[in-house]
Amino acid sequence: MARYLFIVITLTLAQPVFSQSFTAFLENVKNLPVEQREGPMDSIMLAIKVFPLNETDTTACFLYYGEANKVCLAGDETNWMPAVSFTNIPGTDYWYLKRTYPSQARLDYKIVVNDTLWMLDPLNP
Repeated sequence: MARYLFIVITLTLAQPVFSQSFTAFLENVKNLPVEQREGPMDSIMLAIKVFPLNETDTTACFLYYGEANKVCLAGDETNWMPAVSFTNIPGTDYWYLKRTYPSQARLDYKIVVNDTLWMLDPLNP
């Protein structure tokens, strides 16, 4: 029964991302019990192939998956200082950040994990 419920929740939450915003999807995930949040996030990672996800022509959603105490964005926007923090989804190893940019913006950036590990976004080819 629990496995069936997990599959139903995962499919129900993964589907709406194409009919509603990523922000709305995240709100649905955050409304789940903590122990049920990882599955829908795993599903969305399989469904969306390119990040940052452009929610609108000016809104970008960054996503990071991994164990961390702190995740930040550093790049052209921040003068290469890790000054913009991602938000953790409690109960998961997923971190997200939503930013607004001009529609034609092209910015270089890196994800900074725990203030020491600087990396290119592994989800952005």
